[in-house]
Amino acid sequence: MKLSETELTIGGVKLKGIYIAVVLSLATTIASAVWTASSLYSRLAIVEKKASAVKPVVEKVQLIEQRLEDNDVSQLKGKLATLKTSLDTLVVQQKNLLELKGDVSELSKDIESIKGT
Repeated sequence: MKLSETELTIGGVKLKGIYIAVVLSLATTIASAVWTASSLYSRLAIVEKKASAVKPVVEKVQLIEQRLEDNDVSQLKGKLATLKTSLDTLVVQQKNLLELKGDVSELSKDIESIKGT
């Protein structure tokens, strides 16, 4: 049986073998194109879904960057150094005051002992 001798009758229309082969190959090509487009679309939908999940993360990073700029973190080191110097000065002054308090306490005791005699 040769392809040129093959005939198919559908609804009173006779189709020769070569036409059947052309129609089948055209139909399979169209079906393959539809399948490929569907596969590509599903992949793009997955990528779009993942990309939409990244958007909130990007917004959070931008918010953190904005807060850092607002708080002027770049000058924080200098401010901390100034604060440390101030605290060191306070500690020294507190030691001096405690020594002075001890001296005043001793003088007060001496004055009370002089009054008592």
